[in-house]
Amino acid sequence: MRQCLALLFLFSLAALGQTGFSPAGTWISTLRNFDEPLYFRLQLDLDGTKLSGKLGGDIFEGAFE
Repeated sequence: MRQCLALLFLFSLAALGQTGFSPAGTWISTLRNFDEPLYFRLQLDLDGTKLSGKLGGDIFEGAFE
């Protein structure tokens, strides 16, 4: 579930990237589980077009174009 939401978030960032937006930094991700909010820290790093980060305990890498 968290990976699906992270992908949705990254697709949203890709759309914003066309306007000169940089996603690098620390974000707070809010997920709902039976109406209970769950908060996770999302750390994104951007090196050229290489995007890497960590959501909770999950590490991921990708491209930001």
